[in-house]
Amino acid sequence: MGRPITGGRLGDRKIDGETPGRWPFYWTRAVYSGGGRGWYGGWGRPSWATDYPKGDHQFLIVLKRLVRLRAYDWENAVSLADPDLRRFPVIYAV
Repeated sequence: MGRPITGGRLGDRKIDGETPGRWPFYWTRAVYSGGGRGWYGGWGRPSWATDYPKGDHQFLIVLKRLVRLRAYDWENAVSLADPDLRRFPVIYAV
């Protein structure tokens, strides 16, 4: 994903290899294969990627504002086969 980016409405971006669990809350999206062609009609995006990452960013901005939650600001898409999946108790699947 590249170097951390700071400033603006979003916090630091996760660096490849960052240990999951640094933040108290991660809004996590399930990454999976199959499931049809999704909203985009198969235009090169899998069904799990509907509104990704924009939808995740917008949801987190509102959630943090309403609940005063200390959460990771960036997208956190995790494969359902990833052993680190258990570290994220809330997972969103489209």
